[in-house]
Amino acid sequence: MLNEFFDIAVGIIYQHNGIVDKFIGDALMAIFGLTTPIYQVSVDAISAALELQEATQILMCKWEKEGKRTFRIRVGINTGPVIAGDIGSRDRMDYTVIGDTVNVASRMVDHAMPGKVLISGETYSSCKPYFKVQPKGKIQVKNRTQAVEAFTIIEKKTCHIQQTRIIFINRKNSSTTIL
Repeated sequence: MLNEFFDIAVGIIYQHNGIVDKFIGDALMAIFGLTTPIYQVSVDAISAALELQEATQILMCKWEKEGKRTFRIRVGINTGPVIAGDIGSRDRMDYTVIGDTVNVASRMVDHAMPGKVLISGETYSSCKPYFKVQPKGKIQVKNRTQAVEAFTIIEKKTCHIQQTRIIFINRKNSSTTIL
């Protein structure tokens, strides 16, 4: 059963430019930003999380009809610098990320409600125009003296594109208008 869930989760993460770092029991850790521009990282991670929540609900409805045990997932997202590379011993190495950013993301999961996506203030500051959020206030996370500002994602904002005229002027004072 868990493999069916992981198949869906991995596909969604890859679709949003993420990389599955590892499976940890019934959880998984994904990394975003290794292959995309920095301005897109938070949007990709949150979009994947929202799609994963929706896909999980659909899968759980199917499992309930089949008489299987169901669950809801919690997602925590943090944005910041990490140490990336091969970590381990001479006998076993894995490419992964470590550092305070990773630790805070893990702790955000602990504070997220089932079926919700909880993001840090650092993540929110990089994606404000794209998502509606509900402030959760500051939360105290393990192994950190300062509390972390947290927000629950409500939904993706709808973007309204207006037609805009942009005029480029070259050295000869001629212009090109793009509509």
